[in-house]
Amino acid sequence: MYENIRIFTALPIPDAIRKLIKAKLPQWQSELLFSRWVHPEDWHITLHFISDTPPEALPLVEKALAAAAKLAEPFTLQLGRLSVFGRPEHPSVLWIGLKQQPEALTALHRAIGEHLSGQLGYTPEKRPYSPILRLPANMMAPARSRVNCLLQLT
Repeated sequence: MYENIRIFTALPIPDAIRKLIKAKLPQWQSELLFSRWVHPEDWHITLHFISDTPPEALPLVEKALAAAAKLAEPFTLQLGRLSVFGRPEHPSVLWIGLKQQPEALTALHRAIGEHLSGQLGYTPEKRPYSPILRLPANMMAPARSRVNCLLQLT
């Protein structure tokens, strides 16, 4: 028997948006001393964190995602401002929000949650869906002024 695996559903970041962020990344990395930055190829917007799942359940996850994808409508993502989780003087995560959340994205999130619930008994989070692009985590040194400065520039 195999161990459970941690899985989540997510949207990849389009190449055009990835290029824009990558252009600003050297400045952010020099100003903000985070111990771990997410590699640009791994940038995504999480839809659902499913958590520990038995490998034999993966076909059910795939079936749920396929069913939800059939209902999806196209949408456009526009990134908004930088923000942080944690105390501004020592944030735990730097992230980028969306200028506005497209209704089609909200509908996709809801459909995936419903299909995962039906296929796996997955229970979606109760709080409202708030999509973000997470960049780094674990700030190594206090940098309130630097973080506030960068947040005001975006």
